[in-house]
Amino acid sequence: MAAVLAWDLPKDCRNQTVVEDGGKLPTMSYHIHYTTNKASAYGDMKRFYKAFVAKFADKFSSSKLQCPFGPNYGAYSSTIFPSKTICSLEGALEFEIAEGVDLQGNPWGQLYQRAFFVPIELINETWEWSKANRGKVDLVKHPNTGCMHDDHGLRRVWDGTVHTIYTLQFPCNVPTTGCQDFDYSGPPDCGCAAERASDAPKDSCKNCKAMGSLPPQSNTTLATLV
Repeated sequence: MAAVLAWDLPKDCRNQTVVEDGGKLPTMSYHIHYTTNKASAYGDMKRFYKAFVAKFADKFSSSKLQCPFGPNYGAYSSTIFPSKTICSLEGALEFEIAEGVDLQGNPWGQLYQRAFFVPIELINETWEWSKANRGKVDLVKHPNTGCMHDDHGLRRVWDGTVHTIYTLQFPCNVPTTGCQDFDYSGPPDCGCAAERASDAPKDSCKNCKAMGSLPPQSNTTLATLV
């Protein structure tokens, strides 16, 4: 709780931006998604996964590569997962799973997509490497602030073909919130399957909670949205 109180957090995600851009939203972590809508590029996703893991092997947990949480967790650090550590949101053997609607829920529509969870301290290095080595896949980077509508909308950065992301399908829209998707059955949506009526806090999934600790406020020097 002390880490949360140290920040001057807004209560509403709308009309806010991240501290790196002079706003009040703390960036807790990032996702780097690698995607395609072309079956011909599907095999290249496996190449990208293996190359990324090999390049940043020392930044993963020593015990396993896959994250111990679903895609709606974004905490800087918690009892679930430590800070400054990378993980894959999917396991290594899940490449036979097709459209993103099956793997990660409706926000991705019919895209093939997978992602890495990346700490703020490592986003610049991992993003630059990913852009240089993406091959046939398309990349999108976004911060995790708890404001998922704008994290995947206004604050997303593409490299390659830009695809549609259905931002009202993401469950959480209150600063610094998220959930442990493994606590709920069904698709990873924090237990709230319906599309959000809006990105207002009153329409955020009721299961979205503040999780873990926030980064030190000096994180404005650690990561930039480039």
